[in-house]
Amino acid sequence: MLQKIIQALTNLRSKRHPRKFLSFQVLYLCIFLPPVLYIFTIQGLERYYQNSWQNQLGHTLLKNRSGLMEGTVSIQEELKDNIDNFLKTGLAATLGVQGQAVVRTHQGRLLYPDFRLDILPDLSHEPEDQFMTQVKQAMTARENRQILEEGLNFNLSAQIHHNTWLANMVLIFYILAFSLVLYKAYLYRTREAELADEKQQQELAGVRQRLEKAKKALLNSSRKELEHRKKLDDFRQRLDDADTRIRQTEEAALSELEMLEDKLSRATSQREAREIELQDLTLQLEALDKDSDSRKKKTEKAGRLYVKRFNTLYKNINIHERALEGFASLSEEWKLKAEEVVHMLDADKQNVSVKRKVFSSGKASVLETEFAHK
Repeated sequence: MLQKIIQALTNLRSKRHPRKFLSFQVLYLCIFLPPVLYIFTIQGLERYYQNSWQNQLGHTLLKNRSGLMEGTVSIQEELKDNIDNFLKTGLAATLGVQGQAVVRTHQGRLLYPDFRLDILPDLSHEPEDQFMTQVKQAMTARENRQILEEGLNFNLSAQIHHNTWLANMVLIFYILAFSLVLYKAYLYRTREAELADEKQQQELAGVRQRLEKAKKALLNSSRKELEHRKKLDDFRQRLDDADTRIRQTEEAALSELEMLEDKLSRATSQREAREIELQDLTLQLEALDKDSDSRKKKTEKAGRLYVKRFNTLYKNINIHERALEGFASLSEEWKLKAEEVVHMLDADKQNVSVKRKVFSSGKASVLETEFAHK
């Protein structure tokens, strides 16, 4: 058991390793994912603004249709004013979203951007005669109608360049988000390491307690082993002494055994003689029992005769059967004396001399006459 505890303690020590509050996987993801997500987010925002702006501009490309029909403004100018006003104003443009629009007719004629409007000077403020103005408006209106009859194709693309407000906001958001993830992972791993240390300390304390108990048990076992060895040595010594005494007394025991065998043989002879004598006495006793039974039968028969005789002769007294049995066992001389007393009791009991009162039983009293003392 002590060896197992030492092995467990060694395993606990071997498990101790430098603390790793951040894993390589978490650190790698927190470094790799922000730029990747930044790129995909920028692309997603570009697609979002492209679709949103294209839908919005599709309804506001040509606002001044009356001016287009009258020729006061050309389609190129109307497109330039509306598209530039939409793309350069608004929160998205302020944050750095740049849009590029291309408007063509179905036949491929480029309407926007029209670089001629940027190159040619603006002559709208110069004075013109009324005729030329009307001719010019008529030509412009005719051209506008032709373009509208051909139809317009509108394409818009949105771009978010780096180091703009929106791009920097997205990048900062991901940096802060993954910094928070990194911080949470650090806190989690720190707490996990603390719990692991506490658990390891508890296990180490438990192993140390078991080690102390095992040491105490080992000391007790060693002490008991010494006591048992001492007792075993004492027992062996006593056993050797007893063996020596047994060897010393073996001859005496054998001689005594021979003497006992002689005594046993003599006792057996005496027992056999006693059995023979007992058988003789048993036969004699059986003969005496037969004589006693015959005498007893004779006495009982004589007692029955005396009962009949006394009941017939002496009417005034009651005589017990046992008294008559005793009367029958008397000799003839004593029978005469007893019958004389019985005759006196039957004739006149006052003439009988009473010696003493023996005892009383209820109303009856037992008296002793002088006959018993004669």
